[in-house]
Amino acid sequence: MCTCLNSNTQPEKIEFFKASSIYFSKCLLKYSKYCPNSVKDLLKTISSIAMISNLPDDIVVNLCGVIFHSLYINKQKDFNVDFNTKIIDLLFEKKRYWCLYLLSREAMIYSHHSLSVAILKKIEDKVECETNAFYLKSLRLLSESENSLNTEDKFQKEISSSALEKCKNTLDETLMFLKASGVNNCGFQISWITLRKKLIETINNFIHHMANHNKPTSLNDTIFHHQAQLFIVLNDKFNDMINSFFDIDHNSARLLGLQALMCRVLAKSISTIMVEQHIPHPVFSKIIQSNTDSKLDPLYVQCEHILSQIEKYEQKKSINSYLVIHQILNALLRISTPIPQFFFTTTSNTALKLEIEINNNHNIFNRPISGILGQGLVAKFSGYITQHKHTKRKVKAIHLTIEKRLVTSDLNIFQPLQQENVQNFIVPVIEQSFQKKCICHFNTEGRYQLVIKTQMIDENDCYIWWSSNLANSDSTSYGNDERKHISILVDVKPYQPTANRSVMGSVL
Repeated sequence: MCTCLNSNTQPEKIEFFKASSIYFSKCLLKYSKYCPNSVKDLLKTISSIAMISNLPDDIVVNLCGVIFHSLYINKQKDFNVDFNTKIIDLLFEKKRYWCLYLLSREAMIYSHHSLSVAILKKIEDKVECETNAFYLKSLRLLSESENSLNTEDKFQKEISSSALEKCKNTLDETLMFLKASGVNNCGFQISWITLRKKLIETINNFIHHMANHNKPTSLNDTIFHHQAQLFIVLNDKFNDMINSFFDIDHNSARLLGLQALMCRVLAKSISTIMVEQHIPHPVFSKIIQSNTDSKLDPLYVQCEHILSQIEKYEQKKSINSYLVIHQILNALLRISTPIPQFFFTTTSNTALKLEIEINNNHNIFNRPISGILGQGLVAKFSGYITQHKHTKRKVKAIHLTIEKRLVTSDLNIFQPLQQENVQNFIVPVIEQSFQKKCICHFNTEGRYQLVIKTQMIDENDCYIWWSSNLANSDSTSYGNDERKHISILVDVKPYQPTANRSVMGSVL
C-alpha cells in the first residue's frame, strides 16, 4: 500500500484505492483489533502519504474514515495531535475546504472531536453564505460540547458538575445556530441534540441529589429509585428515535441503541448501588441485548464490564457507593460521544402529512366536537408521502389507529380514565397519497379524546413509527411521545328532541 501511495502515477493510486477500499477496510479493522499498539504507526504513515498524494476527496475521506474507525475501536485519540498539525494545514493551504468539511464529519462520527473542532474552526469563515456559516458553527459547538466530556482530568475521581453544565449550555447554543442555519432536514439533528442535552441534565441532577442524599434512608431510596426511572425513560426515548425516522441507516440505529443501553446500565447501577431496598424493573432483563456488530464498540464493551462488576456488588460491603457511581459516570461519558451518520443526511427524510375532517368539518381543534350518543361521527383521513426520489425504501401502506378514550376534566387538565376501544386500518398508499373514511361510535355519554396515530409500512411489511403531523403544519414532530400525537376532543351527549317537537307532543 505504501509503495502504491508513493507511486508517481496518479491514476494507479486512484484505481488501487477504488479496487481495494473494502478489502483494506476489513483487513485494517481486523488488524487493529488484535494489534492496537502497532497499528498506530501504520495509520500515521498511510494517512500522511495519502494527503500529500493529492488523491480525490472521496478516497481521502473513505481512507480516513477507516483510520478513524480503527482508532475509535482501540480508544486511541492522541493520534489527533499529529493529524492536526500536519494534515489539516496541508489541505487548508491547498484550499480543499470541502474535503476538510467531510473529514470533520468523519471525525465526529468516530468521536474524534478535538480533530473536528480544529478543522471547523479553520473553515467556518470560508463560506460565503451566512446560513452555511451558522451550520458549520453549530457542528463546531456540538463537537466542543462532546469534547468537553473527554478533556476533563481522567484521574479525577468525581465527575465535574460544572463540566456538565458547560456541556449543556453549549448544546443550547448549538440548537440556536442550527435553527438559524435554516437547514430543511434538521428534524433528526434537533431530536439528537435535545436528547443528548436531556441526558446531560439528568446526570447533572442526579449528581446534585447524590451529594445531598448520601446516607441510606427510606426517603433517599425513593429519590434514587425515581432517578433510575428517569434513565429508563431516556432509554425508551433513544429507542423511539430509531423507529421515528423511516430512512435511518443501520449504523446510526446501532449507535442510538448503544445510547439506550448506556441509559439502562446507569439505571441498573443506581438501583443496585444507591438503593438499599432494590426494586426490580422488567427493562433490566434485556439490558445487555445488542446487535453482534456492536460488540467491538467501546461503549458496548464498557457497559458489559460495568454490568459484570455490578453483579458482584454487595450492599453490605464497605464500599463508597458515591465514588463507584462517579467512576461509572466518568467511564460512560468519555466514550458515549460519537455522532450518528444520519445526523449529516442532507436529503429530505421520508415524511407523512395528514388532513382530517369530521362530519365535513375541518375546524376540529379549536373546541370540542359535538357528538350524539348512538350516532357515529364520520371521520375522513387523507394525506400524502414526501420522499426523496433516490430513496430506495418505499412506503407501501399506512397503519392508521384511532383510540377513543373517555376522559374527565379537572382544572382544565384532561386525564384518560379508560380506553374505550381502538380502531385499526391498513390504508394502501397509491402514487404517494392515501385516503380513508370511517365511522367512530361512542357507547356512553361523556367527553372523549380521539388519539390519532400512524405507522408507515414499507414493501417488506416492516413498520416504522411516525408521530402524526398535520398537512397545514410547517414543522414535523418525531418520536414516540404522547404529546405529539394528534388529539381531538369530542363531547358526546344523549339525543335531545327540539323544543318545537316537545311543544307539539304536549298539544297532541
